[in-house]
Amino acid sequence: LAGDMPIADFVSLGRTHGVKIYPSLYPRTSWRIPFPATAAAPYAHAAVGRDGTLEEIRGAAANYRAMGADGFYLFNFYNAFGSERPYDGKLLHVFRDLARPENPAGQAVIYAVTKSYYHDGPGSYAYGKQLPAKIPGDHPLRVTLEVAENPGVVPFPLTGCELRLGFRGLSAEAKPVVSLNGQPLPPGRRFTTSQFVKSVPKQPDLSQDYYHVALSNPSVLARGANAFEVSVSGETKSVELTDLEVRFDYQNDYVKLWEREPVRLNGAREP
Repeated sequence: LAGDMPIADFVSLGRTHGVKIYPSLYPRTSWRIPFPATAAAPYAHAAVGRDGTLEEIRGAAANYRAMGADGFYLFNFYNAFGSERPYDGKLLHVFRDLARPENPAGQAVIYAVTKSYYHDGPGSYAYGKQLPAKIPGDHPLRVTLEVAENPGVVPFPLTGCELRLGFRGLSAEAKPVVSLNGQPLPPGRRFTTSQFVKSVPKQPDLSQDYYHVALSNPSVLARGANAFEVSVSGETKSVELTDLEVRFDYQNDYVKLWEREPVRLNGAREP
């Protein structure tokens, strides 16, 4: 599931020649533990996996809408979320969210820097990925995150906005140092994957440590490209940044409404 494909040239060509542009969405991610909801106990039910979440799909779709996409091609979604037949509510939820640009407003959303996947390295047909990447010892690693969110126009209260970074090779004494669009961010909370996952798959892009930073002032995030600079203090060995994501949570009853049982109307009797 890529959230930052460079589609601007395609959109421009499409506008010039009357061709609509439909970026592809895919229900699989790289290896990670899904970003926990900020309102819930962090990593209470942690599990390593690759299935894309509704929040991640919304973030990718919102970015492409902001870039000028006309719609979406859903690649392999026939096999998403367990391949249940008839299709379950989660897949129907995806269809509803993507049907109109305004539908996802006020639902939880995650914007993520796409990690390298399969054989998409130099010389391949795919665009180059920013992560995973080694953090230089003499200067910060610069990573750009696309964010289409504008909480100021969402008709629901924002209850949380959080940055999550993933690291490999981070020693116990090391402290990540992060700035966003030139502004230093406060210290965050560190979670070690092996502490809450019994069996950790040996995947080279899976974070060994997650680092959460609460963004009390989400306005520091710009709509569009956001520049993060990441360094590590108190570290003498090589450290790798594997993940960079931002999650927005809103107060609403969407989940209750979506999962509600249908009620009988007008006192209809059982047949």
